[in-house]
Amino acid sequence: MMSNTSFQRLIALDGVRGLAVTLLVLSHFMISKEWESTDTWKIVHGGWLGVDLFFVLSGFLITGILIDTRDKATYFGSFFKRRLLRIFPLYYFCLLIALFCVYFIEKAPERLTGYDSMGWFFAYASNIAIALKDAWTYQSDIVTMGHFWSLAVEEQFYLVWPFVVYFVPLRWLLALSGLIVFTGPEIKDYFDGFFGKDSLASYVLTPCRMDALAAGSLLACLLRLDKKDTPKNPHDFRYPALFLVALWIISTYKAWKLDDIDLKWNAAIYLFGMFIVLPQRKWIAYIMFVYGALTTGEILIEGGHQEKWTFPILFFFSFLYLSLEKTWIKALCETRFLTHMGKYSYAIYIFHHFCKPWWEYLFGNELFSGKYNPWIAQGSYIVLASLGTYVLARISWVIIEKPMLDLKEKWAPVK
Repeated sequence: MMSNTSFQRLIALDGVRGLAVTLLVLSHFMISKEWESTDTWKIVHGGWLGVDLFFVLSGFLITGILIDTRDKATYFGSFFKRRLLRIFPLYYFCLLIALFCVYFIEKAPERLTGYDSMGWFFAYASNIAIALKDAWTYQSDIVTMGHFWSLAVEEQFYLVWPFVVYFVPLRWLLALSGLIVFTGPEIKDYFDGFFGKDSLASYVLTPCRMDALAAGSLLACLLRLDKKDTPKNPHDFRYPALFLVALWIISTYKAWKLDDIDLKWNAAIYLFGMFIVLPQRKWIAYIMFVYGALTTGEILIEGGHQEKWTFPILFFFSFLYLSLEKTWIKALCETRFLTHMGKYSYAIYIFHHFCKPWWEYLFGNELFSGKYNPWIAQGSYIVLASLGTYVLARISWVIIEKPMLDLKEKWAPVK
């Protein structure tokens, strides 16, 4: 149990952030088509799910910050000012670069109309534009901003969630978070029914991503309730726990034997429930981790409608919890590489896709021209594009991000 956990900055969480951005970079830089029909390629290319890990982590951190500061006089002001300092400068800097490219280099302002208008981006509503267009927006051949939809989701979450946390008691917030997680597939199906089956709307709209954010919120609430309540003795729950795990094994066996996605999701909900009510959380988290990994791997290989389900969130929820316990996952997340990547993860995330046309122009087209072995071409592209992205992220940290972050205590103190 984590009853003695300090909710200050934890180094393992920097590593979780670093892992998420590493998965995304690896996925988006795997552009060779040589192996895309193989299961191994589908699993590795599934690093795009790193965005779900970002959402779970964000829900955990933001909810924790809000719970811990909601008795402060500066609750709303400090939160919004600190988010502004962290998110806005680099984001709007990139939007200005995009405008410059379209107007002065490509000389194609006619592109910026309708759902492709930059107004959606300036209003942090690009995910809504994508949903209404049912296609990725297009502005420039020099820079790409399709991935900014996830930043829009985060910002919309920041605008609403502080009010929810402020007015909802902790136990009710836990229940609300759990309800959002459990109804995630139904919410996605509802938007699919409204916008069309397998629509982009059910992938990019905030209500369809709230299950991941709420999963992190649920964990933040649980850990704080642990600190307030008298710790439960795991031995008192030994036999009930064994009974519930046995029932879960039976339900899981039936789900996999029938290959029924609804039954598989019911088993996932069952695991969430056991995690909440039983004190043997570490062992249940390991079960969630394995089950989430298997179901997520199946999603990546089979694709289709299963991508709309919430199995990866189960996987990342358990991963996040185990990164806070004394486990090999915590040790992994505390490695220097992942914590270092975590420090610069925001800029890396923005630049890795934003500058993708640059990497293809500078060396990608040459590498994939057919002159080189596909393995060498793909590996070289990942290394070079990653290095270029990292350099830009370091420059951004020095000239944009850190100067803004240094203003936090002066402009947005928590008191």
